[in-house]
Amino acid sequence: MQSIKWTLVIPLAGLGVFSFTDAAVSHGAKLTYEVEPTISLTATYDSGEPLNQAQVFVYSPENPQEPWKTGTTDELGRYQFRPNPEIPGNWTVTVRQAGHGDMITINLDESTALADNNPSVTEGADSSLLADLTDISIPQRLLTGASVIWGCVGTALYFSRGHKSSSSDS
Repeated sequence: MQSIKWTLVIPLAGLGVFSFTDAAVSHGAKLTYEVEPTISLTATYDSGEPLNQAQVFVYSPENPQEPWKTGTTDELGRYQFRPNPEIPGNWTVTVRQAGHGDMITINLDESTALADNNPSVTEGADSSLLADLTDISIPQRLLTGASVIWGCVGTALYFSRGHKSSSSDS
């Protein structure tokens, strides 16, 4: 009976010493994490330069007149937010900086599960961004075409003019 008591006491005492040593050595740091679905946006100018420190307004489907969340993009034009999964519908995000910006609507219906590997959310966001870039009006197309032609004519005239030599110093 005595040997049974000691076989239980020795491991428990050793466990107590190790747990006390661990607490004495640590510096009070603790890491925790949550796995939650987020929406990541990247805002850039047409040139590809990021809209850094741009204002971001997120509107929920419940109240599209008042921002649900506001913030700013980072130096690479990125912004992340976690929509409330209990509010299905069209979430609208507006990004603005010095008169430039854009707006995107993200549809999160009840059947949409926000996850890192959910292709429907990623494809929907990417395809609407691509559609915004390729949807150019006819006057914009005409102005762009005229600018390209004017640039080509101006370049041809510049190189067609003769270079005068500086030999007339006498």
